[in-house]
Amino acid sequence: MTEKKWDCWNLTKEDEAEMAAERKREIAHLNTIPEYRKSYKDRIYLHSMLTDLLFDEDSEFEHSPIKLQEAVTYRLGKPEGKSGKLPFAYENGYETQAFRMFREKRDSFSRLLRIYAERHRETPWHTALDRTNPAYHIGFDNTEILHQGLNRGAKSFEVGSSLYVYQQMYDRNRCDTPSLSKATWLLKTCYPTRFGSLKSMQEQWKFNVDSAHYWAAIATLTKQSSAWTPSILLDFICNADADEVERLARAFYEFRQRVKVPHSSSEKRVYLKDVSPEVPYYFRHLEPISPLDIPDPLDEDQWRLLKRYRLS
Repeated sequence: MTEKKWDCWNLTKEDEAEMAAERKREIAHLNTIPEYRKSYKDRIYLHSMLTDLLFDEDSEFEHSPIKLQEAVTYRLGKPEGKSGKLPFAYENGYETQAFRMFREKRDSFSRLLRIYAERHRETPWHTALDRTNPAYHIGFDNTEILHQGLNRGAKSFEVGSSLYVYQQMYDRNRCDTPSLSKATWLLKTCYPTRFGSLKSMQEQWKFNVDSAHYWAAIATLTKQSSAWTPSILLDFICNADADEVERLARAFYEFRQRVKVPHSSSEKRVYLKDVSPEVPYYFRHLEPISPLDIPDPLDEDQWRLLKRYRLS
């Protein structure tokens, strides 16, 4: 049976109804294919995951409303609460301008990321568009919105990369006293122009305490622990397998549970270890990847740089 060719410039209502029915039959057939259902669920999962990671309102906004008179500190015209986070609403029930803008940006970004993934994720049932010039497909303004949203993950990606290197240093016995500080120092030493200062990299942990293991999984799968560009996450959403992401994230989560951090006299909160001793319910359906099955992110020459490390 030959497929009917449609003249899209001269469609009748009957043609449109027939096209809709044909598409409905096609989707019904595809949904009988397990691999298609898996591919579809992967795309939905990765889109939701990245949106939540990049626009995490809990890390930026107060959970409870704030009194107007308590919002006395202003930065760039935005009132802040005592915790340093922005209030999402006041006691009178009105949302703050900052939260409305945040939500609008999140919604715009989420819509564009979904469109990008639909068009650029290659499957046996869909020929992906060329990724080299997304502006050609979605426009320059929309590409800028997409990239701005992706760039919100730059510092989080550094946190994930440092956790990734620390896990490898610890489980592969790369030095006598492995530590997160050494992992961070090593990344900064290997790639001095690509990562921020050691202090800023370490301070980012408090903003990523609940998501660092996911960012470590992203760093692992993109094989890009050394650099940051928005294309990293675009490649990730087009290529990653949801089950592999979850298995890696669980492995890094369990590493955070079991790792013994070096003794410190400091009373500072150890964000690396700030995880539940129980495996979260959302990880329990898949086994973690074995620690030594996680690929080594550095070469031998880079690991040898640890000999230059000195405690300050």
